[in-house]
Amino acid sequence: MLPVRRSFNRAAGRYRQAATVQAQVADRLAAMVDISICDKALEVGCGDGLFTECLSDNISIRSLIALDIANAPLRQLAPKVAQLCIQADGEKLPIKPGTIDLLVSSSTLQWFQKPEKSIPQLLSCLRPDGTFFFSVFCHGTFAEMKQVNQQCGFGEVYPLPDEQELLRIIQQATSASVTMETETITRTFSTVIQFLRSQQATGAGYTGNSKFHGKHALERFIQTYKDEFGANGEIPVSYRIAYLHGRYR
Repeated sequence: MLPVRRSFNRAAGRYRQAATVQAQVADRLAAMVDISICDKALEVGCGDGLFTECLSDNISIRSLIALDIANAPLRQLAPKVAQLCIQADGEKLPIKPGTIDLLVSSSTLQWFQKPEKSIPQLLSCLRPDGTFFFSVFCHGTFAEMKQVNQQCGFGEVYPLPDEQELLRIIQQATSASVTMETETITRTFSTVIQFLRSQQATGAGYTGNSKFHGKHALERFIQTYKDEFGANGEIPVSYRIAYLHGRYR
């Protein structure tokens, strides 16, 4: 999707410093990968290699394909980490079905526009009994901001997937048991502006809403956020993550 690709290209130089939650999620997902050796692996949404490096430290992969929709982060991916880098849309996967042993994706699938169609297609690249490990930001992420959006009419939270619906899609696509674990991570920021800038620096600033609200609307949003959720000079931000893994039948 062009707007998402543009956002991540712009943020390529700032992503690592800002993506503290994504880094925590990547560490946890990599620790869940319970195999030591893999012949052929595919990572969808590799970015600049934040999760790729965690995965490579944990297991031995003979051939790793790293795919991302944005070109700028891919150029920062260390050549020693992935054998093949591909710029492509994960919903239009240029991979032959039934050819991958391990499929991984950290903090990416929430951007899929048609998950009920594209996630089964994604899983079909796995060989029979191949394994997959996903982390996905789900509904409940930015719960505070969503409430403030509704109260003051400024901004919009990107429509993230429901974790149970995501589980249903994957279970139907695999015809096998799927394990899902969830967690909510809360980060605090000194100001609302600091949070908004940090969010933009991760490339995740796209919401699907291009409406311009103006300076006064932003000021009202900031004040409402502080009034509703501020404490001890800080504001909280919630992130809801689902971790899903299983085998492809």
